[in-house]
Amino acid sequence: MRRLAAVVERHPDEFRAGLVEIEDRLARLVDRIDRLRPVYETPAVNDVNPTRSGLRYMTSAAIDSVFEFLRGSR
Repeated sequence: MRRLAAVVERHPDEFRAGLVEIEDRLARLVDRIDRLRPVYETPAVNDVNPTRSGLRYMTSAAIDSVFEFLRGSR
């Protein structure tokens, strides 16, 4: 998720263009991300030792940005 949040932030147009490759699975992906939203920060903090710049991708705002981006791309 951290990587997706970085891609959404830095390369949204390229990411959006590539979504055609998973168009048939996009609704399921959005659903899975939505289910992770309430608990995302805890596993993110426990799973990695982030760099200072990577900390922002471990917040609920990061998963929310991915969710909103993908939901708007359907």
